[in-house]
Amino acid sequence: MSKLYRFFLFLFSLYFYQAAQGQNPVQFHFSQEQTSGNEVLIKIKATVPPGAHLYSVKEFSADAPIHTQINFDSSSSYQLKDSLVEKGGLLQTTEADFGHATLHYFSDSVEWQQALQLQ
Repeated sequence: MSKLYRFFLFLFSLYFYQAAQGQNPVQFHFSQEQTSGNEVLIKIKATVPPGAHLYSVKEFSADAPIHTQINFDSSSSYQLKDSLVEKGGLLQTTEADFGHATLHYFSDSVEWQQALQLQ
């Protein structure tokens, strides 16, 4: 009986895990563009489903600890050039839960671009 109970508990938990993941996740597309002999532009495009939003990579304030993070692995084959560029329809709102901090987000799509210097 205990094994049957555990099995149903597992199925029940799996169902709620799947339901909590959302039905329309953000979709990401990656591309690269050779800008010169040893420079490459990495493009990361995120498409946000209706009713959802994706926070900016720029930190808002200490009161608002949520923002999107994009990390590049360290490598001896390239070096990051300049900073990450964010392109898209940036929106903002004030959030009472974070001490009325101003939050920046995207509700449709955003493209991040990072230039790399190849070694």
